[in-house]
Amino acid sequence: MNKEKKKAEFSELSLSVIIKRKTRRKVSFLELEHDQQRNVLDYIKDNHLDIRVFGYKWYDILSKKFFAIEYKPREESLFGIEEIELSFDSFKDFYNCVGEDTYQNSCFYGYFFSKEEISNFNIDISSINFDSFVKETIDEYTFESLNAIKKEDENINLSRASSMVKWLQNHEAPTSLKELEKAYKQFTKRFSFWDSKNIFFSIILRMHKESIKDSAIQFACKYDAFDGLPFDKILLIYGREAALYVIEHFDGMCSYATQKRRIRDFKDKLAGYDSGTFQLHRRLGFDSSLQLYFVRDRYYNNKNYAVDNQEYFESFDEFVKYVDENLSGADLSKAPIERKEILKYKTDSETKLPLSKKYETYEMKKKYIDDGFIVRQRWLDCDGLEILSKEHTFKKFFDYVHFLKGDISESDLLLCDGIENIGILSGLNLTGIKVRSEIAEKLGLPLRLIPEDRFKTKDFEETDKYELETVENLLMEHPDDDDYSGRVSYITDIHLLHRFDAYKCKTPEDVNYVIKTIAKTIGEQATGINLIGGDTSSDFEIFKAFVSNLSSFRKRGEFFFTLGNHELWGMNGESLYSIVEKYKEVLEQKGHGRMHLIQN
Repeated sequence: MNKEKKKAEFSELSLSVIIKRKTRRKVSFLELEHDQQRNVLDYIKDNHLDIRVFGYKWYDILSKKFFAIEYKPREESLFGIEEIELSFDSFKDFYNCVGEDTYQNSCFYGYFFSKEEISNFNIDISSINFDSFVKETIDEYTFESLNAIKKEDENINLSRASSMVKWLQNHEAPTSLKELEKAYKQFTKRFSFWDSKNIFFSIILRMHKESIKDSAIQFACKYDAFDGLPFDKILLIYGREAALYVIEHFDGMCSYATQKRRIRDFKDKLAGYDSGTFQLHRRLGFDSSLQLYFVRDRYYNNKNYAVDNQEYFESFDEFVKYVDENLSGADLSKAPIERKEILKYKTDSETKLPLSKKYETYEMKKKYIDDGFIVRQRWLDCDGLEILSKEHTFKKFFDYVHFLKGDISESDLLLCDGIENIGILSGLNLTGIKVRSEIAEKLGLPLRLIPEDRFKTKDFEETDKYELETVENLLMEHPDDDDYSGRVSYITDIHLLHRFDAYKCKTPEDVNYVIKTIAKTIGEQATGINLIGGDTSSDFEIFKAFVSNLSSFRKRGEFFFTLGNHELWGMNGESLYSIVEKYKEVLEQKGHGRMHLIQN
């Protein structure tokens, strides 16, 4: 074929023709498998075709911009595909880029085409999607429908658990290493998931403890712990002599360096075991993903490596017998057994009994966080315990609106930039949404004003000026790819009440916005060690709200707080010891083990 003829043929090609030529299928680019997508992109690139491949395209009312995803082959990879997000300030720029692709896989929720645009670009309004990309709504996620899916999953897992136990019960005791290896490979091939290795050895060692002792010890010598039979299990089941044999004969089918490191670890574990100072920490309960009861024992002290063992049981009776009828601390909330059966045995305040099958209360939370929208459904029993939950996430506002059928009432949208632009939309329920007062006024929503003197502070004009400047400096942009993990950071004198005054807070939402903004900035820029050096807030409730938000936004590291004179001012008449204990308790409860009070 001469060059002119080839060029003429290629000039008539379209994306749909190329897809059909490469796949023999009449489908869109987004319907192709990953490798087929790459083949199409390579074909376009290799033949220097003037064809651009777009995926989803949309108008975002929050930013008032148009977006399009463009696909290209990743240069440094033979298989990768690069997704490039393009943005446009006007429909004209958008259309000049995507052209006829305007209609396919597009959504223009919230955009009102002008007569000039319809005429100039020959827009067929009837073919435009003004709704969303998602099809589902919250009506499809009822307690009954989710419970049915959950039950179906449980039945699948239950069938698998029963099959595993039956397989092991029907298998003769593997009395040689070769027989054990064969049984192990057959079992893990048939039941191919991570925990199957541990389940295999847990059950088979209980069933044939003495008859397979030699083959089990040889297996532990030959293979590394990741193959399901760790040194710890040999030590706890067969004792010190068996453990010594493994130390002396361990190969592990690993490198020389790894082998030596493993042996050092084994010796440390054995030393702790010999010392007689090990303390037992036991976790037990029912694993719904496996549909098996479990006991996870950890023996540890302050000087040696911990020794761990985990056992699995199909029946409740076998499980109870193993723990000597002591169900203290057991998590049986998802166990398929009646409460009265559990209460026959020893329990304590930490024992979690099976949840009720019926719910008493339904909760739904809607919020914007981390550049996305979240809808979280929860069903609670009469004791306030969660029976069932489901979380839905959306990157695009119009998908969020569609899913909720326009009912975005009570949504926490404090950190959602551009939310004031939704005022032009109809059919939205905005009752009780949480936004700043200036946005609420633009949207015509009522304000819940706080008393003017609610956060009154002592007036130190020059100091306030400097403190406000330090917080504004804190809120400056920092590189996303910077490595913060190995550093130490500190900030002092946040003075939240002064911030409320500086930002002219009128409503509780304004106050929460300031707290969230500062907490988000500190949390996202956290380093390995972070010091909050006093004078955070003279209002104890505000301090608690700040800590709670900081905990949720924390990306990394530990936080260490000190108290300043402002923290003490808010507690008139209380002893220093009492004040310190209150702050310590807040950090322990809301900091989830990552926030600490330094006080000496």
